Amino acid sequence: LVRTPPDVPFEDVVKGTVLSKFSGHTGSVVCAHVLDSRIVTSSTDGLIKLWDVRAGACAMTLSGHVSPVWCFQLSDADENTIVSGAHDGGVKVWDMRSMFGGSRLTLRGHTDSVTTLGWDWTKVVTGSSDTSVRLWDLNSGRCLCVCSGHTSNVSKVSLLNAAWDSRFTLLPVSISDEQGVSRPSEEKVVGPVRPLNLLGQRILR
Repeated sequence: LVRTPPDVPFEDVVKGTVLSKFSGHTGSVVCAHVLDSRIVTSSTDGLIKLWDVRAGACAMTLSGHVSPVWCFQLSDADENTIVSGAHDGGVKVWDMRSMFGGSRLTLRGHTDSVTTLGWDWTKVVTGSSDTSVRLWDLNSGRCLCVCSGHTSNVSKVSLLNAAWDSRFTLLPVSISDEQGVSRPSEEKVVGPVRPLNLLGQRILR
C-alpha cells in the first residue's frame, strides 16, 4: 500500500503490479492499514475511509474531524472500533457498525497535533506534538493522567504491558527535524526513548 494523494493503490509487492485503485479522498492519504479484505485510510481532508477490496469501492466514510487525521489504529481483537488522532489535537473513537459514520466519543486535552496512539479494550494512550502523553478511559472518555518529560514531538507510543497495574509502562519516542521542528511524519529519531509509569505518572529512567 503506497501513500499517494489522493488515490489509494492496492499493490502486489512481489510482482510490483497494482491490483486495485481506490479514489475518494480529496487530500493526501497519510495513514493506511489493511485488515483482511478491508483497507482503512486517513487523509489531510479530515476523513477516514473504509474500502472493500473485493467490491473495489468505499464502504464507509467516517467524518467528524475538522483537520488532517495523522494517525489511527484498529485492533485484531475488536475490528469494529477505530481510534483516530488529528492535527487539531482531537481524538475520536469510532464504531464501524454505526450506519451514520459518526464518532461515539471525542477525547479533548492535547493542545497540538496527535501524532501517535495505542489502545486496548479499556484504555487509549495518545502522544502529541505538545510533548505530552495522555492516558484515557475508553468508555467514559475521561483523561486518567498526563505524562510529560519530552521536549519535542512524541512520535510513537507502544503498550508494553496490558495488565494495567503498577508495572504498566509506555514507550514514547521523541523526534524532531534538523531545525528542531517537530513534525507528524517519518523523521530521523533524535530524541530519547523514555519508559513511563502511567499510573504513577513518572518517568522510569
